[in-house]
Amino acid sequence: MAKWLALVGLAFVAVGQARADTITYTFTGEFTGGTLGSVGVGTPAKGTFTFDTSAPDVDPSPGGGTYPGAGEIQLTLLSSSPFTLGSTGAEVAVTAANGSTPSYSINVVSPVNTLAGAAPEPFPGATLKDSFLVLDLLGGVGAGNDQLPASLLLSDFSEATLSVLLNWFFTPPGSDEVVVTDFSSIRLSSLTGGPDAGVAAAPEPTSLVLVSLGALGLCGPALRRRLLRCRSR
Repeated sequence: MAKWLALVGLAFVAVGQARADTITYTFTGEFTGGTLGSVGVGTPAKGTFTFDTSAPDVDPSPGGGTYPGAGEIQLTLLSSSPFTLGSTGAEVAVTAANGSTPSYSINVVSPVNTLAGAAPEPFPGATLKDSFLVLDLLGGVGAGNDQLPASLLLSDFSEATLSVLLNWFFTPPGSDEVVVTDFSSIRLSSLTGGPDAGVAAAPEPTSLVLVSLGALGLCGPALRRRLLRCRSR
C-alpha cells in the first residue's frame, strides 16, 4: 500500500509539470469575409489557442522551428446560429528574422475534427473533412529565434488572423462526389491568458494532498520500524 501511495504522489507531480508546459490563450475577433455559409462581415468570433512549450523542434535550421502536434484551436462564430469548430494535433511553425530589428512569426495549421452547433453546410447531408483552422501571427517584435514563445502579446504583431478552410463532401444521387470549399477569415482583436494567467502555475490542492500521501507512503515503513523499536525497549 505504501508503495502505491508513493507512486500516485509522484505521478501527480509529473502531471503538474506537464500542465505547466501547456499555455492557453483566449482570443476575440470578427469575421472579415469569405464564403462561410450565411455568416456576415462583422460577425463576432471567440475561441482559444493552446500550445505545448515542451514540444520538440524537428527543424534543425536556426531560422525556423517546426513543432508537430504542439497545439490546438477552438473557434466559435457568434452568428444568428452559432457554431463551434474544434481542432487538435496542430503543427506550430515559428519563423525568425535577425535583422536590425529581430522579429518572428507564428503559423499554426490545425486539422478540424469537431463541429458543434448549426453548421453552414452547403447541402443537406454534406460531410466535413480535410478541413483546417490556420492561425497567423505575423511580424512579432522582440524574439528573433525559432523557439515557441513563453508569452504572447497581440500588440507585438503587425497582423493576427485566423483563416477557416472547410471542405464539404457530398455525393448527389446518381452523380460523382462533389467538394465545396468554404474559405473565410477572422481578424483577431484581443488575445489574453498565457503563463501569467495562473492556469497551472501553482499546484492544485488535490495534487498537494496526493503528493503528501506519496511522501507518507515512502516514509511510512521507516516510521513503523522506529515505533516498534521504541515499544520493544
